[in-house]
Amino acid sequence: MKNLKYFTLLLVIVTIFSSCKKDDVEDTDNTVDPVIPFTIKIDNEEVVEGTTLVKTYTVVGEDGQLSFNITNKLDESINLKSTVVSIVGDGTDMQLCFETCSSNIVAGTTEIKTINSGVTTTNAATHIYNAQVGNRNFECTVKINQVDDNDVDIVDGKELMFTYKYVAP
Repeated sequence: MKNLKYFTLLLVIVTIFSSCKKDDVEDTDNTVDPVIPFTIKIDNEEVVEGTTLVKTYTVVGEDGQLSFNITNKLDESINLKSTVVSIVGDGTDMQLCFETCSSNIVAGTTEIKTINSGVTTTNAATHIYNAQVGNRNFECTVKINQVDDNDVDIVDGKELMFTYKYVAP
């Protein structure tokens, strides 16, 4: 009789656990591991998520131009936005080009660009150009992130940042 009670109890436990599907169990790990759908390379050095790549120049004009290439890794077109998130110094005579160019950049300057599947931008289309004359140090940090069709940020950590730094000789 005692064995029958244990057997019945065991049968009830097995039935309960076997009827519980994996989908019925609440997943308590809410961590999102976003995959950034694009890459940025500056001088063949890839910008790494969570870091800010800093490039320092001591010349102006084309020799002091920071060119960056962006590659769309998806099988569909994506919209990307470049934003100047911070500036140290005077952005007069500085230019941020993200297909179209903004001159005399300030914090908050933005440009939006659509990149087709598998396409890599050219240096002529995506760069920071320094045309300033004189001995003014300058630094700006640029963030590139994905936006939707209405140019609204997709807030899920899909962004990369780099800093252009000019040190006057």
